[in-house]
Amino acid sequence: GALKDDDRAVSVNNISVNENSPFAVFTVSGTGNQPVTLGLQNDADGATNDAALGTDTGTQIQYFNGSEWVNYSSGTVDLINGSLLVRVAVNDDSTFEGPETFQLAVTPTGGALSTGTATINDDGTGSIYPDNNTGNTDPGALKDDDRAVSVNNISVNCLLYTSPSPRD
Repeated sequence: GALKDDDRAVSVNNISVNENSPFAVFTVSGTGNQPVTLGLQNDADGATNDAALGTDTGTQIQYFNGSEWVNYSSGTVDLINGSLLVRVAVNDDSTFEGPETFQLAVTPTGGALSTGTATINDDGTGSIYPDNNTGNTDPGALKDDDRAVSVNNISVNCLLYTSPSPRD
């Protein structure tokens, strides 16, 4: 029952997700049946706006176990055939915040932490990850764009034109 060291590397992809997407879906890659732990965090980059975990995102991590999405609470999850789909809910709002980031943190048992960064966009860009079992995006889905629009005022010079009467 002792914890065994596992220094095999894992990787997590970076994704760009539209705020209208129900989920942000990451792909974790490593060695078949490699046990990993999962967590959410903000990055340490002061140049990016952090997503508010629990407000801009959900807090429940789910992983696809080969047949269904399962809630992750703690402990380890095995990479199925060296890969694992992991998702977190994205919460849409009507306020334009610009890009916001959060990370999925993945650690193999006794190994080094790897992170994948999700950038949530509310400017009409980013992918839509529907509720499916493939992790594939929906390129035709309606995307959120919270940027303000403006309409300018104009001044029109109105010249009154009188056409000749038919009798003239």
